[in-house]
Amino acid sequence: MKTAWNKEDRPKKKVEKFSNRRYDKNCLIIAKQIVHIRDKETCQRCCKKENLHCSHILNDGKDTRMSVEPDNMKLLCIACHLYRRHKEPTETKDRMEVWRPWLLQSLRDQKNSNPKGSISIARRENKYEELKEKLKKYKELDSL
Repeated sequence: MKTAWNKEDRPKKKVEKFSNRRYDKNCLIIAKQIVHIRDKETCQRCCKKENLHCSHILNDGKDTRMSVEPDNMKLLCIACHLYRRHKEPTETKDRMEVWRPWLLQSLRDQKNSNPKGSISIARRENKYEELKEKLKKYKELDSL
């Protein structure tokens, strides 16, 4: 026979302030805001100003180490993002090697310098705070 638990008898779960997923989500939101301000709400391929998406330069798949780096993102309209970027993924890297080789090399170095595997909650907290500071600076520069 099953007995109902009283609320007082239930084991308490330790609730973290932020979970790993929540940090990743919040970091991604801030990184996208930074990219929108940095790229002046304009598609970096065709200069349109509507239906904009953030696109990663170096795709990571499920690896979150570089997915929240604003330097690894650029703003594209939906046509450039879905129809050009995803149909011809090597085109972006080829264009980067010609126009911004220093940025592409910097992103590769940054990706290789970060250890693979799970990212600790402390590193996620640091990244979150770093992105908040960066967003604050970009907003101050944008308001000038």
